[in-house]
This record gives sequence, structure tokens and C-alpha cells, in this order.
Amino acid sequence: IMCGICGFVGNGNKSILINMREKMVHRGPDDAGIHFNLDDQIGLGHRRLSIIDLSERGRQPMESSSGENVITYNGEVYNYLDIKKELEKNGIYFRSNTDTEVVLEAIQYWGIKAINKFHGMFAIAIWNKSKKELLLIRDRLGIKPLYYSITQSGIVFASEIKALLEHPEVPKDLNYNALDCYLKVDYIPGNRTIFKYVHKLLPAHYLTYKQGDININKYWNLRFTKEKRSVTSWMDELEDEILSSVKARMIADVPIGAFLSGGIDSTIILTAMARISKEPVKTFTIGFTDDMYDESQYAKFVAERNNAKSYYKIIEPQIDFDLLKRLIYQADEPLADGSLMPTYLVCKASKDYAKVILSGDGGDETFLGYEKYERFLNYELSRKKLKIPSSTRFYEIIKKLPIAKRSIMLRYLNDSSYRYAELTYGYFSKSYTDIYGDGLNFKTYQNDKESLDWLVLDEHESGASALNTAQMVDYQSYLPDDILMKVDKMSMVNSLEVRVPLLEHRIQELAARLPDSLKLRQGVSKFILKELLKRWGYPEDFIYRRKKGFAPSNRFWFTSENKKIIIDDILNGLAVKEKIFSKKYLTKRINKKDYNTVWRVWIFEQWYGQYFN
Repeated sequence: IMCGICGFVGNGNKSILINMREKMVHRGPDDAGIHFNLDDQIGLGHRRLSIIDLSERGRQPMESSSGENVITYNGEVYNYLDIKKELEKNGIYFRSNTDTEVVLEAIQYWGIKAINKFHGMFAIAIWNKSKKELLLIRDRLGIKPLYYSITQSGIVFASEIKALLEHPEVPKDLNYNALDCYLKVDYIPGNRTIFKYVHKLLPAHYLTYKQGDININKYWNLRFTKEKRSVTSWMDELEDEILSSVKARMIADVPIGAFLSGGIDSTIILTAMARISKEPVKTFTIGFTDDMYDESQYAKFVAERNNAKSYYKIIEPQIDFDLLKRLIYQADEPLADGSLMPTYLVCKASKDYAKVILSGDGGDETFLGYEKYERFLNYELSRKKLKIPSSTRFYEIIKKLPIAKRSIMLRYLNDSSYRYAELTYGYFSKSYTDIYGDGLNFKTYQNDKESLDWLVLDEHESGASALNTAQMVDYQSYLPDDILMKVDKMSMVNSLEVRVPLLEHRIQELAARLPDSLKLRQGVSKFILKELLKRWGYPEDFIYRRKKGFAPSNRFWFTSENKKIIIDDILNGLAVKEKIFSKKYLTKRINKKDYNTVWRVWIFEQWYGQYFN
């Protein structure tokens, strides 16, 4: 059930709870409910987008059969029927056909260990009446968002920050450390958010809150343990897992379709769907007028090959500023991802024909699809050549090396990879100001080198290579905090559910056992996925063409007409007036045609104006 969930323990009333819930009406236009108990100071809210069991029996918040627990839940557990059979053998009676009730009864029966049985995406909140304890759970890869804030009287949580801010005890203070992170990497990583007192529950974590005590624990880890097997053996297992994952995600009581970019990942998903479905699969494609980004001709080829019913939309570089400002608000936080609007548009194009969409997201992170991975492989080789220990942090290497050796290290890394490399060693050591000069006027900002403990990966303990360490950064930051957050917010604003078969945790665990050479081999990224497409009969000129990706660069949007509006907005905006940014510095970046910085500042300005004006 794709939904919006919210709630609080502590001070509050029904009016506050309803206001929180109705801020997310787009996440669940089909139904709504609340559970409120003044004596226990507990409120749970829910907006419902009905996908499985469309009847009133699926209404939330939902009480367990014993009345002991109450759940408000956003997500899908795809193997719920298997879990349901197991529970029925143990005497549990079910009143509905929903996965919600299965999740609720499973946690009541097995406790927190039940999470290990769930295959899917979820953000779960359960109130235990007798213990007076709140349990919050987020899925392994962070497909579904879950925010919380510790308040004077208790805790507040929600699927979206804008709902959280409806509670009067959640302050709207700007988090300057988060802003610093955003200006480096286009999004805000980890458990922090742009608001100082609002946090994300990290992927694969659960939180318990009881009478003022809060505990957060991790329940799943991805371990890299290499196995030696034949390519054919690996492909057989991967093919079975992909087909199984896609089949599980095609279960719904509403129409289903697929996003189709024409790239490797979406081609894998559509081909698997076509093998399973008895009817032609509906596909939805976004193209661009600029050939540098457009892959719609490949999407047409794949759609025709699989007898799909295809829908296309071509995007012009002219920005619909009113629309983009609305999407920035819906994203909750500044997000400078150039595909924010295209993602919204493909979701909008889909919603009239399907209520559930399968997407190829996660393939690049899982099977080393980005060009930066090859740069890091070269960087690692150069580090070994220079006999630099792996424990030495990247920034310290660059700073201390003689100029000649420094050039060898930097030869393989562009500027964005340099900043990314800092992440691989656990924290941002340099503030934005340190890297780019005196560009910010953070009067209250102190560079406390806030540790990102959630991002630390010990290469030796986990069996990870340097390449795997770079992957883990993406798993724990870029994937959940940019890619999946963007897809969740842009699909939910269209009341559309997006499912991601390649992020089935069994596929992730399989990929972690793969030798790196089966993911990145002699410059060929996603090698094993491409071998699978060869097995499925795709021609080599299609498989091995140059990757374009779905996200156009910021330069794509900087037409002369757009640029004039963007520059005027940032130089005369609220963030400059309140001295968050230096007008002199921004003018300097504009004159240098630093479109990345200009775009980030403009996105922040639009966000800041809507949330703080």
C-alpha cells in the first residue's frame, strides 16, 4: 500500500494529526484514517493509495487481531502471502487480504526479527499499547522515506518533512551543516536533513521510542564476500533472481506499467516483464531534444522487440518555472538533481494508464554502471603503484604528495570525483568554503567536521575492495538520498507507486558476492547484465553503445531565456538578502559560467523562499 504515514507521541491533538496527514493527500488520495488516544498521548495518521485489496478491510491505521498493536504503514512486502501461510499455520487469523495485516501480525508474533522475513520496500510505524512503545522501521535500501524529530514532549514522525512541520513542537531551524553538504554533492546525505531538528531514519534501521528513551539499531548489512564460479553459473542465478523479483512486483489489483529509458537496466526489467505478462506491457519514455541526452530511439527499439504498448514525451530545455518551483517544494529539501522535472513528467505521463510502475533504478549502483567507478579503479591502481597505504585518506594523500606524484593521482579523477572520494573515507573533512573560497556568509555556521558515522566502511572487515567502498558510499548516500528520494517524491505527487526490482535485497546480496571483474571488466560497466542481455538475444551494438543516462547536465537548462530568470532570482533572492550567500561571490561564479554552483544556489533559493518566506 503506497501511502503517507505520520504520527506523534507526546503533546498533540486530533487537529494537529489531521493537518499532518492532509499535507500528504497526494500520497494517498483513496482513503484516510487516524488513531488517537489522549491518555497515551499517541496519534497515528494515514493516507492510502490502494494497490492490493482495495476494500475497506485495508484501511489504516489498523489494529492487530489481539488489539495489542496499531500500525500505519507505507510500502509493499512482496512475499506477504508466504509469510501469511506461515502465520496461519501458527493459529493467526486474518480479516483482510492486505500485506499490511501480515506485517502487523508478523511483528506481533516474531517481534523485531520479523523484519528479516520481509522482501520489499517499507516505512512502518507500530504503537504497542501495553508497552507504550513506538517502533519505526525503514527498508534495507531506503526506497521509502521516513523522517522524525525528537521534541520537548516526545517524538514526531512522517513520510514527508512538510507533514512533520505541521506539529507545533518541530522548529524550522536551518541546518547549515546540511546546506554545506548540499552545496558539495547536490543533495543532503545521511541521517541529517536541511532542518536542524529533523532527521531521516537511515536505511536498514529501526527506532524504538519509549517514555523519552530512544534507541536506533541496524538490522541488515551488505557484506562483500567474493566467490569463484563460472560466468555461466553466476548468470543463471542472477537471471532467476531478476525474473523472480520482477514477477513478485507485478502482483497488484490495479494496472501496471514500466519506465523505459532504453538503457541496460530498464531493458532488463521490461524484457523480464514481457516474459511473464500475458498482455502487452505499457511503457513510458522521456526523450530530450538534445541528442547528447536523448535515448528514445533505443527505447522504441526495446519496446517494439517486446511488443510493448509505448508512450513517449519529448522534453524541451525551456523550464516551466512555476512547475519546477512546485516540485522543489514537494521534494521537501533542496535537490539539485537535473532529472527532477523529467522524473515528474514521466510519472505524470504514466498515471492515466497505470497505478504501479516498475523501474530499473539501482542497477548502476549494484553493477558498477557509472563512469566514476572506473576512475576509482584507476585511482586505486595508482595508489598501489605509489605504495600509499589504503588507510590513508584521500585528501591527506593529495595534500602531502609532491607535485609530480599528485598529478598521477588527479589524472584519473575529475572535480566531482574528488569530492566524492572524500566521502569514501567516512566524513566531509573540508567545508564548502574551504574548497571554493569565501562564498558563503554562514555567520552561525561552525565547521565542526561532523562525523558521518553511518558512512564508515572498514574495507578489511567487510571484504570490500576500494571499488566496493565507493559502491557503499552510493548505497548509503547517493542512492537513498538522491535517486530514491527523487523517485519517491515525484511519483507520490502523481499518486503513482514505483517498484524497483533490482533493489530486491537478494539481488543485492548476490551482486556483493560477484567478483568485481563481472561488474566492471576492461572498461565495460555492468558486464554481467550485458552478458544477460546477449543471452536474451539483444545485438551487441545496442548493448555496448556509450551510456547517456537519464539526467541532463545543468548546462542543458541554461538557455539564454532561462539563464536570465535564474540569475535574477539568485542575486535578488531571500537567501542573499538574509546574507546566507554573498552577492559578490555569486556574481563571480556567474561570470565564470559555473553553472553547477549557480543551479544549486537557485534550487536552494526557490526552496528557501517557499519554506521560510
